[in-house]
Amino acid sequence: MESNIRKIIMTEDIYMKSLQEHMTVDEVLGREYKEEINKFVNDNPSAKGLTPIQLSMAQHGISNKSTLKTFNTNGAGEWLLPSYIDTILRESISKKPILQYITDTTVPVDGLGAMAATLNWNDEKNKDNISRKRVAEGQDIPTATIKIGQKVIQLLKRGRAIEATYESLMYLRIDLFKKFLDVIASDVAQSQVYDAIDVLINGDGNKENEKKVETMTLSTAGTITADDLLSMAIKVNKKSGFPITTLIVGDKFYQQIIKMRYNTNEVSGVLSMFGFEFPQSIFENVAVIYNDNIPKANGKEQIIALNTSQSLVKYIAEGSNISEIEKNIRNQTQLGTFSEIANFGLFNPDTVLIGIEK
Repeated sequence: MESNIRKIIMTEDIYMKSLQEHMTVDEVLGREYKEEINKFVNDNPSAKGLTPIQLSMAQHGISNKSTLKTFNTNGAGEWLLPSYIDTILRESISKKPILQYITDTTVPVDGLGAMAATLNWNDEKNKDNISRKRVAEGQDIPTATIKIGQKVIQLLKRGRAIEATYESLMYLRIDLFKKFLDVIASDVAQSQVYDAIDVLINGDGNKENEKKVETMTLSTAGTITADDLLSMAIKVNKKSGFPITTLIVGDKFYQQIIKMRYNTNEVSGVLSMFGFEFPQSIFENVAVIYNDNIPKANGKEQIIALNTSQSLVKYIAEGSNISEIEKNIRNQTQLGTFSEIANFGLFNPDTVLIGIEK
């Protein structure tokens, strides 16, 4: 990819702008080098689709088969490597499919605590007003009130670090290094699920939501059945009007659920071409998420049923996604740290149900 266009250089100034403006490094780099990037892509059609950081790497002869030392020896600037790490880690975390089934809403917060909005589910009159009702002519329309929670949801800092010697950094290939970052990303994603589970079971500390997540005892000792799952789905839908979209389960229930099958050979009494349609989607296409961090209730296993769009909201402190690279001359190592300040809040407790082993 040869070109006489000015090369894209990742600088400390661009890196700091990404933190100050709450943008990704790629977004800032793309803005600062917009003209150069467009010209480079026009001259090099094979570069189409590459991110600004990837374009900078390509301009400086850095590929996935290169070693990490090429970031410092090919004139790319000392800030390209930490920016590359930051981007790959963010991409790896976002590709982890677990959290997206638990919540689909992330709200940025200006501070270390979130005052969450709620429909005040603890107020039966207010909750009753949420439902659509027949209103007589001239009568006031029932009004549901949105309130701000009484207690701040404290955001938690979660982080990981990776350390390597200068020697390993010099000769470690980039594609192998990406695998290490993927391990870190998986761990970060898992820790977020732990926090989400804690809020689903124990609440977020606001009295508007306290003791509103219901529980249900399963029908058979030590077992979860298809009847239990259907009962949970109907119970959630009847209470909230929303379907169950996700189940979070531990070892025992996960093994039992994954073995459930509908065997048409065992069905009798109906024609083979006969079928049913379930337009309400009370219990269809449910994601089953395995997690070994679900606490027991008096020694009994628990299963969490929820609705992805209604049950939880993730609050994240603006600009708290921080990646830093530090060199230690004394022992010739390089340390990378990655952290985020976030937590979860209950949005609609009626869409959460905890099934407890009999």
